Amino acid sequence: MRCVPQLPEIILEIDSVTRFNWLLLGRREPRSRSELLLVYAAVLAHGTSLSAADISRMVPGLSPTAIRQMMNRIADERKIRQAADAVLEFMLRHPIAAHWGRADLASSDMMSLETTRTVWQARADPRRRTASIGMYTHT
Repeated sequence: MRCVPQLPEIILEIDSVTRFNWLLLGRREPRSRSELLLVYAAVLAHGTSLSAADISRMVPGLSPTAIRQMMNRIADERKIRQAADAVLEFMLRHPIAAHWGRADLASSDMMSLETTRTVWQARADPRRRTASIGMYTHT
């Protein structure tokens, strides 16, 4: 049976190649593990309809206040654009990208990410009948 990658593993893998955390922090390395987690939490909050409080329930050890502060800190449009461009360039290097179609079209299909039942916003995926979180990608 093939192991399905989890969202934290995907974020870490993409960040290790693109260094989007470095771009969001003003071209510097995170000072601690906690600061790196705050960057990831803030990115998730900005990219979803989840609040800092919602995200803090999913990431142990991070307070809603700290997440909100990081959200404000990385909200500079230039930083977000640079980080998003780096991630997009990474994604477009994969052969599957040739099959995605035109870049000026979008889809609003939800991606269901498998998780544990203990995650605050977990729901039962109707197709796979497993605990999951619905995510939408935005461009």
